[in-house]
Parts: sequence; structure tokens; C-alpha cells
Amino acid sequence: MRDYSKLLKLAKDNNGIIQTKMAVENNISKHYLRFAVQDNVLEKVRNGIYITPETMEDELYFLQLKSKNLIYSYETSAYYNGLTTRNPLTLSITTIQGNNTYQLKSQYKLEFHFVPKCKFNLGLTTVKTMYGNNIQIYDKERTICDLFSKNYVGDRYVVNESLKTYLKMEDKNLTKLLKYAKELGVEKELKDKLEILL
Repeated sequence: MRDYSKLLKLAKDNNGIIQTKMAVENNISKHYLRFAVQDNVLEKVRNGIYITPETMEDELYFLQLKSKNLIYSYETSAYYNGLTTRNPLTLSITTIQGNNTYQLKSQYKLEFHFVPKCKFNLGLTTVKTMYGNNIQIYDKERTICDLFSKNYVGDRYVVNESLKTYLKMEDKNLTKLLKYAKELGVEKELKDKLEILL
């Protein structure tokens, strides 16, 4: 019987998830991962991603493990920021202009938005998924600005609900919101709406 104690300790320390590169960095052979799957100690869920049998699959987290240049945005970040009650049917993702997204589009139902590198990290924050893993999303202020951009052609209900919810939040930061709006070119649209609601 093979000793999987080191492998299982690594999984436990990472919320039940192991990546191939993580195992290699901890001097565990790639072959050991294959043996662990054969012995039902681990399950392979994606190329290079393994979980323990009791670990739930976390699509949002697994997707970001594939690429660090993906940030959940628009309706997805509105939902995870508590701005809207509508759980999006399609994941909205922002990435840097020029990134090749063909492979991801063929495997997942995703809506991509592309921005210049200088605007990519504006408003970047992290939240936990329902399975306890950290994912990268845009903060409330960046999300509101994105929903007011010409790139957003989705549900107008989400736009209105998100802004109204945001204005009721104790931790809202209108100064930051307007700063982002100016940087992202939606200052006029947002100010017009704020004048009606405030």
C-alpha cells in the first residue's frame, strides 16, 4: 500500500485541491498523482487539477487556476459583491486585450470582456466562493462602472438593482466610484443616473 500521507496533507492545506505543479514543488512525483487516482485517493477534475473525494468541484476557482489573467466581472462580480440577487447563467470574465481565449470558450460557457493592461487591475479584489476558495473579482465600484459601460449589453434590471443596492450600502465609496468612472469613461452616464437616485 502506497503512503499518500504527504499528498493528503498538501490537499488538506489547500481546501482539498492539488495542482500538479504544487505536488512537484513539494517533491512529490507526478506519477504519484496518477497512482492516487487509481487508488481512489484523489479524483482528476481537470488537466493538472485533482481533488479529494469529499471535496466539491468549484468551477469558478478551477477556471482561475488555469489562467491568472482572468477576473470575474460585470454580472458575475455584481452577484458576488451582493449588488444583485440574479445569479448569472453565464460567467462574465475580463482579461487583457490580445489574450487568446479560444480554448476556454470551447470548454466553458463564458462571456469575455477585453481591456488594456493599464486598466486590468483597477478595482481588483478577492472573495470566497461558496466552497471557501478565493477568486479574483472586481470590487463594487469597478463593477458598477463596468455595468454602465458601452461594453455591457446585458440585463438593464441588473444595472438598476446593482446601483440602488450599492447606494444603500454602508461601505460604499462614492469618491472612488466617480474616480473609477472617470478612468473608465463612464462618468457622464453614471452621474446622470446618480442625480436621479440621490
